[in-house]
Amino acid sequence: MKQTRGRRRGNETSTAGAADEVGEDSEYAHVVDGSQLEGGGQVLRISFALASLLGAPLKVSRVRAGRAKPGLQAQHLCGIELLARLYGAKLTGGRMQSCCVGYRPHAFTLTSYNNTATADTKTAGSVGLLIQVSLPCLVFAPCSCSLLLKGGTNAGMAPTVDYLNQIFAPVAQRMGFSLELTIVRRGYYPRGGGEVHLNVTKPLAPGKCLLPITLLDRGELTSLRCDAYVSCLPLHVAERECEAAKGVLEGVAHIPAVCCAAHDVSAESNGIGNWVQVTAVTSTGCVFGCTAIGERRITAEEVGKKAAEEMVETLAEGGCVDEYLQDQLLVFMALAKGVSRVRVGTISLHSQTAMAVSTQLAGARFNVERISECCNIITCEGTGFHM
Repeated sequence: MKQTRGRRRGNETSTAGAADEVGEDSEYAHVVDGSQLEGGGQVLRISFALASLLGAPLKVSRVRAGRAKPGLQAQHLCGIELLARLYGAKLTGGRMQSCCVGYRPHAFTLTSYNNTATADTKTAGSVGLLIQVSLPCLVFAPCSCSLLLKGGTNAGMAPTVDYLNQIFAPVAQRMGFSLELTIVRRGYYPRGGGEVHLNVTKPLAPGKCLLPITLLDRGELTSLRCDAYVSCLPLHVAERECEAAKGVLEGVAHIPAVCCAAHDVSAESNGIGNWVQVTAVTSTGCVFGCTAIGERRITAEEVGKKAAEEMVETLAEGGCVDEYLQDQLLVFMALAKGVSRVRVGTISLHSQTAMAVSTQLAGARFNVERISECCNIITCEGTGFHM
């Protein structure tokens, strides 16, 4: 079974106190219910990124109200504070466990003479999620910009930096922008301490829009590889992960021969960690990535098997993107000029959230056409946003 991200649980919690500080709904251009759908970080990342681009005052209430630990946590607060610095924004209610946040962005603060900003989760909080909240803004920045991001580079429940480099970045180029990710140091749960440089060297020029994307023909599977990584652990752990993943993948009739590689990344890491990424490529250029992160009391064989089983399930759904790429593309589709169409598997809760928030804030129009029980086509009429 696929790992469910951002699982909702717990009882709803009152936002009294923070709401008084933030002010009335009428003071803001957009008011977003932070408990809707996925009810967690996805609501915050999409809404704050779009509000920043649009220069629109934003209020998010009932932040993570349905979670066991409601309100802002370190990961979310770090991302919001990063955007506040990038846009010289007034941030109200921006503190740990706050259930109501106000945000009033101004002009983009980085320039060609001062083009770098830093964000540090000070935990193993995901660097990948910091990239998600900031990347739409860097794509439309008035100059080439760099971010120095610190935290967890290979964490559970979030896209790894490797995934963003190898799976997301090639597809982003089809929409007219590129990103460069340099891993200075890897960080894992619970210590964190990773460091990544994100560069968008050619942001869109004033008046230019993102290109719409069409991904409807998956084609034939042409290559499949399994990469297993260890830090401060014996290499045989990665080798066992590879063998377990290979055993699952080679048992599926339509899957070609599996190329496996075990990597020791101790020299570029802060602490102990292990993970597996299974990557599939098709004849039409579709790329899929499925990752499993090692944890205590989980054997190497279980980690390898988990990544492989997720890939088998992903390919069986018949989409052109995997679960993570599905929801990451939606905000860019919403901002693009023209109609995008992407064939996906099951519509994830993260994707439903991205569509709902992008519709509310940006005015994009989405449609979901069901092809089969677990295959759909998402169509988006983008807004043609530009600076």
